[in-house]
Amino acid sequence: MVRRVYGHLGQVRHRAEEVEYRIEAFEDKLQGRLAALRGAV
Repeated sequence: MVRRVYGHLGQVRHRAEEVEYRIEAFEDKLQGRLAALRGAV
């Protein structure tokens, strides 16, 4: 049972060379700040 429930935790996942943050994923939370940044450009 333990292997069935927790067995997936030992699997190796792909890791990128560089960390990426996609601003679109946070756009709804950062609307005011993004608008200010876009206006400053």
